Amino acid sequence: MSKSMFIVAIFALLTAVCSAEKRFDTIAEATMPKTYGGATVTKITDVDTGYIFRCDIKDWPSIIGEDIAVRINGVAPPLIVVKGGKPNKFFELQAKKFLERTLGGAKRITLNNIQRGRTFSIVANVIVDSNSLGDLMIGEGLARRYSPDEQGRIAAEYYTGSISSQVAQTGAQGWAGVQSNIMYVASKSSKVFHRSTCRHAKIISPENLVKFDSKAEAVQTGRRPCKTCDP
Repeated sequence: MSKSMFIVAIFALLTAVCSAEKRFDTIAEATMPKTYGGATVTKITDVDTGYIFRCDIKDWPSIIGEDIAVRINGVAPPLIVVKGGKPNKFFELQAKKFLERTLGGAKRITLNNIQRGRTFSIVANVIVDSNSLGDLMIGEGLARRYSPDEQGRIAAEYYTGSISSQVAQTGAQGWAGVQSNIMYVASKSSKVFHRSTCRHAKIISPENLVKFDSKAEAVQTGRRPCKTCDP
């Protein structure tokens, strides 16, 4: 092969790679929920359920920043308490009391990765005194973490009366199968771990793929969370 033909071949290869990466980024951006940064809570006004509270938000216009409903992102009631699409009353009360105690005693509450919710509300990762509120609830057995894929399928909000019609149709065993899907992955040579749906995770070759059943398991290997997907 002549030098000129070799240069042309390399240029064509680079062009194809760049084009593929651009298409991949476009697909990833289209499927990932749009986020609107973070905010600081100045006052808790009420706790609606074990997963939703109302608050005032610093520096936001009063029409949206006062008494706005916030749903904790990425958590749902444990499957063991779900019957007919929603938790039982006893569990609901325990979860609500935990939320009231935790938020009521907090020195600082922040909302990260804010997303649009339904019925004039927002969805966010809630941080209470440097701790993830969702993780605290999971640690207390009051919630479970569901994957972004499952989150996309749960169209109906918990507080509208149904976690999801699919939960009722599929049943606890079916959704337990969904939960068994790998949620966190990494490359063998990388010190970073990702959600399984992260665009960086999708380019890891099968022979280099490491799977984790939980965030804690990934952290224990010395890896840090990906800054793109924020697992």
